[in-house]
This record gives sequence, C-alpha cells and structure tokens, in this order.
Amino acid sequence: IFFARLPAALSRGGGGGSEAAAFLLGDLNYRVTLPPQQARDLLAPPSAAALASSGRSAAEHHAAALTRLLAADPLVARPAAQRAPEELRFVEASITFPPTYKLDKRARYARYVFEKRRKSPAAWVFGQTKPRTPSWTDRVLHRAAADGVVAQQSYEAIDDPAFAISDHRPVAATFTVAVDLDTAAAAEAARQQ
Repeated sequence: IFFARLPAALSRGGGGGSEAAAFLLGDLNYRVTLPPQQARDLLAPPSAAALASSGRSAAEHHAAALTRLLAADPLVARPAAQRAPEELRFVEASITFPPTYKLDKRARYARYVFEKRRKSPAAWVFGQTKPRTPSWTDRVLHRAAADGVVAQQSYEAIDDPAFAISDHRPVAATFTVAVDLDTAAAAEAARQQ
C-alpha cells in the first residue's frame, strides 16, 4: 500500500489544514462477496444462443455482469454511513474494467483462478482447494481538501501481457493536481539550502 500527500502550502485553493490532497493505492484486499461459482457464471462469455434469447449484445451482457459483481464489492456497495471515518474521505472513480484478481499469470491473464490448492502438505495429498472469487483487490483512491484540487483523468486495468508477473492485473490512474508552482519552487529551493 502506498500513501502520498500533497501539502496544502503547495496547492492552489487547497483549503485549510495540512494536506491539500492524498492518494492511497495498492492491494487493499477488498473481495467480492459472491460465491465463486456465481462469479464464474457472470464472467463466462455468453453463448450466441443466450445472447439471442436475452436480446442483449455481448457488450451489454458484460456491463450487466460487471454491475452485479460490483454490487457485491464491499468498498463500492457499503453505504457511506457504514464506512470508517478515514475511508469516508477517500473516493474512487467508477470501475469499468473486469476484476483484477485472481488471474492465471502463466496464461498471461487470459483466465481467472477459481480455486487454489492449500499449502499444507496434508491438503495436497487429499486434493483440498480453497475457493477464490475474482475481485478488485488493487485500488487507487484519493481525497482533496477542496473542490478543484484533484481531477481524476483515468482509471484502468493494464492488459499488457508484459506486466503479467503476479496473480493481480495492475491498475493505473491518472490525475490532474492543481499546484502553485511558485510556492513549490520556493519550497524546493529552501530544502536544498
């Protein structure tokens, strides 16, 4: 988990207080609360017959499946009144990409892993597995002391196979942050003296 702050002194219109903006990103470990089989069914590509009978396009089917999965995501689904005070102040852009965990890195993220063998030697002998539900565990959140300090430009999952080094598909976000360059330059010059 990575946390970064923009001091209020460096921000244009950053409001009172010590920080104008903060960013929280990393594996926050939020897991979709659906049973693995239900998630598997939602993520499976629809057959041509299923599309024809539903009257939906593949894109509409995909969007509906993401909506159902996101409704079971604790960070998205929990009402604000039930969130911890620190969490309440962070916001996340809308998620428009498929779950980013648990993926088969050997398959270059082409498929999800729905079961994981338990690590205990006895479990391997008896073939016990631990069910896994695809989820959005890696997140990028931000907060700002005033409107106009932070504007999120994008939020996406990285699909490049070159990044297939983990069972998590990486996520990326870009932001525009209002910074007073004169104050920032003065602070840097003072720091270097």
